[in-house]
Amino acid sequence: MTLTKEDLEFLQYSSDETEMEGWHRVGKLLADGKLNWAPVHEPRAVLDVGCGTGTWTKDFAASQPTSQCLGIDLDVPDKTQFTPNCRFRSIDVESDWGYVEEFDYIYIRGLAACIMDWPGLFRQCWRALRPGGYMEISDFGYSSKSETNSLDPTCGLLRWEQLINEAGDRSPRKVVIAPAFPGLMREAGFSDITELIKQVPYSGWSSNPLARKIGQISNPLHKLGLKNLGLAVLCSVSGMSPADVDREFAAASADMDNPDRQCWMPL
Repeated sequence: MTLTKEDLEFLQYSSDETEMEGWHRVGKLLADGKLNWAPVHEPRAVLDVGCGTGTWTKDFAASQPTSQCLGIDLDVPDKTQFTPNCRFRSIDVESDWGYVEEFDYIYIRGLAACIMDWPGLFRQCWRALRPGGYMEISDFGYSSKSETNSLDPTCGLLRWEQLINEAGDRSPRKVVIAPAFPGLMREAGFSDITELIKQVPYSGWSSNPLARKIGQISNPLHKLGLKNLGLAVLCSVSGMSPADVDREFAAASADMDNPDRQCWMPL
């Protein structure tokens, strides 16, 4: 599977907005073109928590014309080019939404390092769901793996993760939170929880055409996201200078690009 013209045009840019758009693209590739993994069919009301640029919200609304889709976040898109069944509300997702049994499907993606009170967020989701509704949440595990078992604690990538994880443990907004999601969901009242782990390559090392394409698209996204995360967490929590962060990240980036490492991040 080769990169399309649209893929190549996307890779020429790097910004917070294109990072969100890029991960949306990767998510669809991982899901065989689908927008969701939860077994929902024409849900009446859908809530996208922490919607960001609103790409998922808008796409899901366009694909499900009978569903009423709402995206919430602090900053939401302008009211342009939306289908009639798509709307947005500016709200702190950790504040009280005021919704009780109003949604059939709640979707959350990429909020690690953004949320202070995960148990509270899950309780809100439980309260906002109608009986029999679904919540779907996805995020990175921040524990890199290697198909060749060539990562060791001294390599740049694992050292970078150790620095991030140690700083994240001291931060009120946890970075490595995804492995705790199933337990937190059960505590909030959810049942019949399914955990699905997908491999997201750091680069295009795979011989599998689809995985290679995902790696090629995700490579600059991984670098942009992890570098920005490092600057935010390591400088503010660990007291590292931007120059020190740059040096540590350069070694991690080299491991991401090394085809012999065959590294990937669990999602």
